[in-house]
Amino acid sequence: MFFLRMRVLALLAIAVVFAGIACGQTTISTVPSSVALNQQPGGSFQSTILEVSWTGATTLTVSVNTYGVGNWLSISPLTLVNTPAPLQLYAGPAATALPTGVYSAGIQIASATNPANAITVGVTLSVGSPAQGNPTLLVSPATLSFTAQAGGIVPTPQTLNVTSPNAGMTFAASASTTDAYNWLQVSTLNTLVPAVLTVSVNTAGMPAGIAAKG
Repeated sequence: MFFLRMRVLALLAIAVVFAGIACGQTTISTVPSSVALNQQPGGSFQSTILEVSWTGATTLTVSVNTYGVGNWLSISPLTLVNTPAPLQLYAGPAATALPTGVYSAGIQIASATNPANAITVGVTLSVGSPAQGNPTLLVSPATLSFTAQAGGIVPTPQTLNVTSPNAGMTFAASASTTDAYNWLQVSTLNTLVPAVLTVSVNTAGMPAGIAAKG
């Protein structure tokens, strides 16, 4: 009788634990907590990455509300499985037809098991006036210099600051060299000014004494 009672109590304890897990709260957070996009009328699409983290749920679903002003905002993917997960946001084709102004949207991220704990990430799109004249990019500093020893430590990457008087201007960055060695590399997470470019070099296979330019 005593053993039967202990077994019943143990089963009840297990049931309580599983009930606690099933009813646990879902906590969702994003980095950044809000998003601002800029675009020129008829300009190229703008995009950014939102990092979503959560606890207490297996998967999350994502939806967009542009509050009745066209389907200018798109997201991918619509289901998030592993935390943290990247969520891509971009102003799609409909955004290029929008007149000058500021537009708002909301991205709702929710768990099917705890929909009450859904969050909404605010997104704003600023559509500016078309740039007048030739668009201008300002890059600082004007030159970079790297020094390395053959077979030695790779030089520390350096940065370039890119700005423009033309609000909402986009650009593309690439690296090229005047020799046969592809030693120069450039990367950026943002092609919308202002932006910071990271410039690095890879000296593997380069002979000593060479003065390379890129």
